Amino acid sequence: MPAKKKFELINPKHESLTVEKLRELTCWKLSDEQAEEAVVSIRKYARILFEVANRQKQLIESKGKSDL
Repeated sequence: MPAKKKFELINPKHESLTVEKLRELTCWKLSDEQAEEAVVSIRKYARILFEVANRQKQLIESKGKSDL
């Protein structure tokens, strides 16, 4: 089995994304309103990805149980 790659986390303390952090991590030139909208959109997208990943995991686990 190949060795798992380790990735360096850009947010090891799991702090919430803020407008200030968004500006620090990107080179985007956004107004305060645009930056806040971007943060909200990123949070929504992350939530969707998390939900999809959980559903896939549940499907895989339920399929594995039904194969027993």
